[in-house]
Amino acid sequence: MKFLLVFLFSVTTCICTTAQKRFELGDLAKLTSMSDPQISPDGKSIVMVVSRPEYKQNISNAELVMIDIVSGKQTVLTQN
Repeated sequence: MKFLLVFLFSVTTCICTTAQKRFELGDLAKLTSMSDPQISPDGKSIVMVVSRPEYKQNISNAELVMIDIVSGKQTVLTQN
């Protein structure tokens, strides 16, 4: 039992230390911004603005997304 605990601890420690990666400039292109969440009057869904940068075109694409609270299903309402 002790061996198993020591083994599990050492494996999880190794995984955690190797999984860390530094944030690089190229990672900025992967960032997605979510803002202005609004809960529907019936409380069944949330609508929010989702923005993604397009650095090559020097623009930011924004869309309204509705998320069903129970199922988590996302529906894009408008696109930029």
